[in-house]
This record gives sequence, structure tokens and C-alpha cells, in this order.
Amino acid sequence: MRHLGFLTLVAVLIAASACAADPISIDPTTPRAITQPSATLTTPTPITGPGSDLAVIESVIDAWFITVRKGDIESAWNLMSGRSQRSLGSIEMLESISTELAEGWAEWAVADNRSMSVVDRTADGQVSIITVRLAGTVTREGMTEDAESIMRIVQVDASYLVSPFEEFGNVANQVNADPKDMDLPPVPAASGAGRRIVYANAEQRVWLVDENEQVIDTYLVSGKNGVPAPGTYKVYSKSEIAYAGHDAITMRFMVRFTKSPTSDLAIGFHSIPYFGNGEPMQTEEQLGEYHSAGCVRQSLGHAAALYNWAAQGTVVAVLP
Repeated sequence: MRHLGFLTLVAVLIAASACAADPISIDPTTPRAITQPSATLTTPTPITGPGSDLAVIESVIDAWFITVRKGDIESAWNLMSGRSQRSLGSIEMLESISTELAEGWAEWAVADNRSMSVVDRTADGQVSIITVRLAGTVTREGMTEDAESIMRIVQVDASYLVSPFEEFGNVANQVNADPKDMDLPPVPAASGAGRRIVYANAEQRVWLVDENEQVIDTYLVSGKNGVPAPGTYKVYSKSEIAYAGHDAITMRFMVRFTKSPTSDLAIGFHSIPYFGNGEPMQTEEQLGEYHSAGCVRQSLGHAAALYNWAAQGTVVAVLP
């Protein structure tokens, strides 16, 4: 059995190299940090909370929302902290997810009854991490809802930068041990042939199998009992960031392979989702148990690796 360690490492370096537990650091070469409110930006409700820089914080957040909404990728990149830039890896990665961002984060730029409040400030030397809570009525992917979300701001001296890509857990908590000598269950015999993803619902386990019938990796997941129906599917769509459409729930590395027969919503593999307040919907220790409404939840490391490994058209065999 070969392991996805290298593929996981590649995916992690590309998409999430900065861990939530890392020391906070700022890239001194990051240009164009906003240091004062922009006269061209307005919001429905002034930001509230402790501190004397609230207008600046609001301007920084709105500037990023508006540049993302307009598709101005270079400006959006320059408004981000070095930490978030390193999490994405490159401006090309930001561009590749620009549609998802425009349909998700950027909708806060035109939210109704929107308010912002500073809920926390954490100092680390001359660096401050400011946590801002957003609330309002947001329309995303055709659904209008009362939503909440969290945005981080990194402050160094008089410079403020948004840091939106920090709320997805610690990617260092991926599987590091080589499983070739471990007593892991083999891929089920009735799972087809060729390069494929095998999902055994009763076992809450996934296998990645290559074209030579070698098991690349296997690990526990969290799905829903009996969903989707057993059968053979194919990956038809992938998104670096996806939105549940309610409760400001966000997940990473979405790999869609079918739809719900009752709601027409996509079903796929993705990381453990996060609520808008930054809290995970479950722990990695709970993987192997039913916790999902239909999709298949994975650890962040495994989600990144599967996302990198599974091209569109990859076969997904779902077993009872």
C-alpha cells in the first residue's frame, strides 16, 4: 500500500501552508495596506466595538469585499495579510477561486441590515489580530438568509490587512505515518476496478485506488447513513471553497459527485465544515461516525489530498 503523503504535502503547500497554530507573522513586502478609511466606501451600519480604529477596520474589510466582487484579483491579493497569502500559495490560486469568493464572501458588500463588531483583539508583540463579527441578511447561491461570519484583521503599526483564510483548522494534523505496515482494511472486493474512490457507508471509510489496483490511502470519514444510494458515480465539479447556503457554513476542497434526489443539492467530499463564527461542526476524532447531512466529511489533510488526486470524471463507488 502506498501513501498519499507526498500528494498531501503538495496540496497543503499549495492551498494551506499556514497552520492555525503557527506563530503569527507578517510579510513585510505585502503592498498597499490601508491605513485610513476610504472616502468611496460606505456601509449600511457603522462598525461597533472597542478601539479607536473602527472606521479603518470597516474600510479594509469593505475594500476587500468590493475588489473580490469586481474581480480585481491583484487588489484583493494586496489587501490580504502575508499569512493568508501563504495559505493560498499564490495569486493564481486566489484567481482560481474568485468565482466562489464572489458568490460567498463578496456578498457581504451588499448585505442588508449589515453590522460589524470587534469581538476580540490579540496582541503578539507589535502585531495585533482583530476578530470582527459580521451579521446581516445575505444572498448567496440564490438563497437569502440571516447570517453571521467572522473576519480576521492583521494590524502592524498603522497598517491593516484582511486575513480571511485562517478558519479551517491545522493542516499539520494530516496522516503522517506510512500505512503500509499498518493493519488497515483492504478495499472491498465488490467496489469495481480501475482508478477510483471507494466510499463504504456502513464503515464510514474511504479508499483511494489507482489504475493498478493499488490502495493509495484509506481513512475514516463522516457521512450520513444510507446517503447517497449505493452505486457508481463520477466527479463532476470541484471547488477550493464551498458554501452550504445556510448558517454561513463554509468548507474547503469540495469534490462533487452526485446530487440529492430530494433537494438537488450537491453531494461530495470535503473538509469538516466551519460555522460562520469559526467553530468546526465536528472534531477529527469523531470521523468514522455519522455526522453529515449527506456529504462526506474528511480531515483537512485528507480533503486536500483527495481534491488534488481526483480529477473530474474520477469514478466514485458508493457501497452500502
